[in-house]
Amino acid sequence: FSCQVNVISIYEELEDASLKRMHSVSKVAVFTCLGVYVLAGTFGYLQFGSGTMDNILTNYCVRVTRDPLIIAEYICITITVVMAFPLNIFPCRYTMDIIFNRCC
Repeated sequence: FSCQVNVISIYEELEDASLKRMHSVSKVAVFTCLGVYVLAGTFGYLQFGSGTMDNILTNYCVRVTRDPLIIAEYICITITVVMAFPLNIFPCRYTMDIIFNRCC
């Protein structure tokens, strides 16, 4: 959901940048994400069946299981959310800088 701010910087860094090449890169990225989501969803459904919740981690109750692997997963998700904000702000700032410097 937050990859759009990276499009201009990715295009700028492509060797032989063209619209066709950018489409290819975008397709690979989208289908890679699709594959990961399908695998996660499939294995989540296979483990919990129709009781699978929207957020698969909700099915693993940390308070009940005290499983170190699940606790580590929650920590990883927390780190991902905390780190995603600054990693998305920089490309946004960079993109706006490129747009304003080309226009003015």
